[in-house]
Amino acid sequence: MVNLDLLTYAGNLESLQDVAQAHGPEGDGRYHFVCGDVRDLDLIMDLLPGEGTSASVPDAIVHMAAESHVDRSIMGQQRS
Repeated sequence: MVNLDLLTYAGNLESLQDVAQAHGPEGDGRYHFVCGDVRDLDLIMDLLPGEGTSASVPDAIVHMAAESHVDRSIMGQQRS
């Protein structure tokens, strides 16, 4: 599993510390963290075939990149 995250203001690696310890490079090796942007095509192309990690070609991709603070855009309001 490859976890790609830009670690903006809402990102926190501590929330995945137990996963990284059990399944990261020092664990069973199934989990890999990559700090990067999902909009970076070169990075995505490198990650998909598993280059740069010991991960294999993915069986699935789950895209969960979102900003949670979008209330103004949902309501169509402009900032003052």
